Amino acid sequence: MIKKILLAAAIITTSLAAHSQIGLGLRDSRYVNINYRYRNCWTAKFEQSVYSEKMGYQYFRIYAGYERTIGMFKVKAEPYFGMTYNNSYSNEGIAIGGCVTPLKWLAIEAEIVPHHDSGMGYTTCYNAGVEFKCTQQIAVTAALTNRPEYREAERRVRCGLKFNVENLWVHPQLSIPTEGYAKNVRILVGMGYHF
Repeated sequence: MIKKILLAAAIITTSLAAHSQIGLGLRDSRYVNINYRYRNCWTAKFEQSVYSEKMGYQYFRIYAGYERTIGMFKVKAEPYFGMTYNNSYSNEGIAIGGCVTPLKWLAIEAEIVPHHDSGMGYTTCYNAGVEFKCTQQIAVTAALTNRPEYREAERRVRCGLKFNVENLWVHPQLSIPTEGYAKNVRILVGMGYHF
């Protein structure tokens, strides 16, 4: 009986692994993640902050989502929940968006994110951007967003370069506030690698 259970578990694990990818990533220079993609559409991700704070003030977030590509269109829905380890605050929301690639060198994306923070309340966040591919490996990007880089939603313009080489992508950006002072310009880096 035990041999049959182990054999069934091995077959299920092998079939799941045959249609899946595991990846590591970095978001906004402050959040590392491990992610899982099944059949190129179902996703799960665990994200951990790397703040210069004690462990109780570190933040983690869990995502689950679905993504589908149909011709030049890609749509996605990705609910999430996050909190600090000492439970000083939590937040949840869902990123709903899409991308269209009308030309092979141009991609246009839009995303709306109903977002709730336990201390700051509800905010409807958004992200709208374009990507111009200069070569197969290099693209220029620009976006207007109010998605929180920390906790508070603030309207910012992001511009940068995106580098793709096989299973690795790196995306350095400048994050510039549309209101306020230029001293609030941030340099952010995102990256990901799929095995």
